[in-house]
Amino acid sequence: MKVAIIHCSFIYRGGGERIVFEQIDHLRKNGHEVECFAPVLDKEICFPDIIENYNIKTFLPQLPKWFPLRHAVLMLISSLLAPFFVFSFRKFDVILGENQPGAWIAFVISKLLNKKYVVYLNHPNRMLYPRDHEDWAAVKDFKFLNNVFKVFRSILIYLDRVSISSASDRLVNGYFIGCEIEKIYGCDWKECPSGAAYFERSLKVNENESEHSSRQTLSDIFIGHPRYDSFFKADSPRNHLNSFLSADSIKENAWVSHVASSLNINGYDLGAEYILYTGRHQPWKRIDWLIESYAMLSDDLKSRVNLVIPGPFTPHTYDLIDLVKELGVSEKVLFVGEINQKQLEQLYRNASVYGFASEKEDFGIVVIEAMGYGLPVVAWNVGGPTDTIVDGKTGFLVEAYDKKIFSEKLNILLCDNGLRVKMGRAGIERIKERFSWERHMTTLETAMHV
Repeated sequence: MKVAIIHCSFIYRGGGERIVFEQIDHLRKNGHEVECFAPVLDKEICFPDIIENYNIKTFLPQLPKWFPLRHAVLMLISSLLAPFFVFSFRKFDVILGENQPGAWIAFVISKLLNKKYVVYLNHPNRMLYPRDHEDWAAVKDFKFLNNVFKVFRSILIYLDRVSISSASDRLVNGYFIGCEIEKIYGCDWKECPSGAAYFERSLKVNENESEHSSRQTLSDIFIGHPRYDSFFKADSPRNHLNSFLSADSIKENAWVSHVASSLNINGYDLGAEYILYTGRHQPWKRIDWLIESYAMLSDDLKSRVNLVIPGPFTPHTYDLIDLVKELGVSEKVLFVGEINQKQLEQLYRNASVYGFASEKEDFGIVVIEAMGYGLPVVAWNVGGPTDTIVDGKTGFLVEAYDKKIFSEKLNILLCDNGLRVKMGRAGIERIKERFSWERHMTTLETAMHV
């Protein structure tokens, strides 16, 4: 099958972009011919260490960085010129539109060519149906688009509705978003949540073997993710096992909750235990609430447990740095800066707990990523995490937005290794059963089948 994916944009490191990358990887692995298109592309910002693997194509030449509102201009022009792009899509069997304006462009092209059209949505069109806090609120290009949308809102609502309702299938990233799609568009939908790789930490050990040789038996080190093959081939099984196991703690079917030794990332010694957050540094992610919850932990806990926050600095990062100074935890909250994919994997593998304080997330791909690494997650009982986390089993869902209770849940997990292990195991099982990439791709390929 020849598949064209049209995504809204590749101009930041978001969950939607990561889902597209995974879809391309798995579709190609399954023998399909895949090409990906977008109105705008910034390789220096959007996952620069891996984006070259996907050969993203743009409809128009990209404007220079000095050009005012270049991303907004290209999105608008590409949407208006959608009928003129049809000749590039004649060879494809199916066109997959992912989020607006990707869905609109895919709809127009598919109608003109009489091709099958499937839409995948991480959320409704948030400029037409905004929440209290939106991604575009911090991006001047999106602010400009929002002002344009206000002028033409009625007609844009109609065109948005037509492009979504005309798809042969509407796939959505989770039950929470599906309910929003049904409420806004009045259309049926199929749940196709993001997947995550899951790491098997259950170790089969033959007690009659020597200490070193027994550590070489791992079953399916990394499952469901073609991109990681080269990473794990780079080191021997012995090296991987040595990085996970301590010398005296291996038993039959032993469970390793996290690495006991300290990890160093970008020159920062993270310590033997840390709470992890991964994601963009933007106000609506409420990293400040996570920091405040961390600051409420006992001095004894803070003396041995850090809070680690990777990611490229934004203007909001400096507000967060001011906050940690004000709270007196500057030495314990570590902003380790930009990281690559391998470092991200190391951070997940070594962490003790994952903290997710985003105010209202549509899904939260980082939550299931953390669960796939056996990390219990603490999040609010709103939005996407209500789909992914089973309260009291794979983590805790806290009444929104009680930072004191959030801190108490972190405290419980940090003080009870047995509970962390139990919840980590349950999290991996939940990823296997409900949020694997195999499950995601089965739903996607079924919908796209011609």
